[in-house]
Amino acid sequence: MSFEFDLVALGETMIRHYTRAAMRLEQCADLGFSIAGSESNLTIAAARLGLKTAWISKLPQNPLGEKIAREIAVHGVDLSRVAWARDGRVGVFYIEFGSPPRPTQVLYDRKGSAASTLSPEEIDWDFVRRSKWFHTTGITCALSASCLETVKAAIHEAHRGQTLVSLEVNYREKLWSTEQCRKTLTPLAGEVDLLVTSSEDVERVFQIQGDGTPQDPDFARPLESAGS
Repeated sequence: MSFEFDLVALGETMIRHYTRAAMRLEQCADLGFSIAGSESNLTIAAARLGLKTAWISKLPQNPLGEKIAREIAVHGVDLSRVAWARDGRVGVFYIEFGSPPRPTQVLYDRKGSAASTLSPEEIDWDFVRRSKWFHTTGITCALSASCLETVKAAIHEAHRGQTLVSLEVNYREKLWSTEQCRKTLTPLAGEVDLLVTSSEDVERVFQIQGDGTPQDPDFARPLESAGS
C-alpha cells in the first residue's frame, strides 16, 4: 500500500507564556510568548528530519488559533484536517522558571479549549488511514470525554487500514490522577502497536516496578494480547 504521510498526530497545542530571568509571575512586566504541544512537537521534529507529517486538532478562528497554525505549518506540517471553530478559545499555560531552591512551576488555563471539544465526527478517517503511523498521547485522552472517544475511534479506524498506532502516556498530574490515567489507558495499551512511556510513568501510573512485575494484575491482561 502506498501511504501519503509518514506520520499523522492528534492533540492539543497551547499558547505558552513564560517568565524571563527566573522571575516570579507576579513580578513580571512582560512574558515570553510561544506555542507548545506534545503531538505537534513530534510532527514538527519528524518533518525536520524529512518525513511527511500532518497534525489534527481543533482551533478557534481568532488570532491565537492562527498563531498556533502558522507556527506549526512553517515547518512543513500538513494542517489541512484541523477543525476550525467560530467560537471558543485556545488553552494557555504559564511557566514560572525556578531558581534553586525554588522549583519551576506551571500554571494551566486550558479548561473549555476548542481542542477539548473535538469529537470523532470531526475527523477525516480516510485521511488518517493514508498515513503509515497515527500518534496521540494520554494528554489528549484526559482533556474531555469527547477527546477520549476520539482517541478510541482513531485506534479503531486506523486499524481498519494498515496504519500503525502509537500512544504516549505522557502523564500530567494536573489533568487527572494516576488511578484515572491507569484505568483509562490500560485497555488502550493492548490495542496500540507501540506504547511509549517513561520509567517514571511506568512506576507511578501502572505501578510496575523495576523487575517488570505489575502491582496491578489488571494491567497485564491487555498487554498479553498486544503481541498476538
